[in-house]
Amino acid sequence: MALTVATFAANLLAMSVTGITRTYSNPPQQLNAVDLPVLYPRVPESSNGAITFGSQAGLDTVRIELVAVVQPYFVDTNAANFTTAKTVIDNLVAALKAEAIANNQIDSWEIRNETTEEYWAVVATVEGSG
Repeated sequence: MALTVATFAANLLAMSVTGITRTYSNPPQQLNAVDLPVLYPRVPESSNGAITFGSQAGLDTVRIELVAVVQPYFVDTNAANFTTAKTVIDNLVAALKAEAIANNQIDSWEIRNETTEEYWAVVATVEGSG
């Protein structure tokens, strides 16, 4: 059975990530600082190689960004936010490894720190196939 964006997103959002207090199934309209850190998906993508000389296609590939909003930008010092972001990254990596073993859908991920005018965030681009 082909891997769908909906299935992949649901599996990723069902992961237990230590320290994440709330998970949203869609990007939230607004965030409340008392709920942080929170996790939500954004920018889903799907691709598949071309079908050639027959009816067999390659595996469906799905990519989703998981955003963990850590802290409002000016609440703590940058050093405290940086430390919290590193902890969230480590916890997210542990959850992704466990999910990769459990469901055998995750192929790879890349995680980076992002800051905006409002928040410190950790963003994981997760790729899977099936």
